[in-house]
Amino acid sequence: MFSHPDYQRGFDWTEFLSGILFILISVYFFSRPVVALGSLVVITALIAIVRGIVNLSSYTKFRAIMPVSWLLVVAAALDIIVGLLFLFDTALGSLTIAYLFGFWFLIDAITGLLTSGHLRTFGGGWFVISVIFDILALALGVMMILQPALAAYTLVFIVTWFLLVAGLNHIVIAFARR
Repeated sequence: MFSHPDYQRGFDWTEFLSGILFILISVYFFSRPVVALGSLVVITALIAIVRGIVNLSSYTKFRAIMPVSWLLVVAAALDIIVGLLFLFDTALGSLTIAYLFGFWFLIDAITGLLTSGHLRTFGGGWFVISVIFDILALALGVMMILQPALAAYTLVFIVTWFLLVAGLNHIVIAFARR
């Protein structure tokens, strides 16, 4: 039981309402997968732009200690280009999201594999975990490129199911806090 003195038990309306909203969005996305794909395009655009900015800031930190740090700049440029392309042409983004996700996964995975050596200084386990995740991302990227239509449908399907499950979880939490 939570024993913080400022904590007051009671039905959590914020959790409940966010759960209802997530469920409504998931039902809508199940019935309109094209709308869901368009939403994913915009979200992907924003994530890509932020990721590009993060890679650029990483370059300035790692350029002196990593011989292949220039790959971070290449990845950053590609992330930002993809993000801007999706933001300004959502129709094109909807048609190409699976291919771009596949290439994005490939580029990030290769960059991660080539730059993960610095993690050894934090312990060999971190390096091994990073390499395993990068290899998995590489395999997913290849699969997405080979099956782009299936990849786009799967992305929409997974996100829609996530919204439904998260919505149900928010409702359960709202009732648990009474």
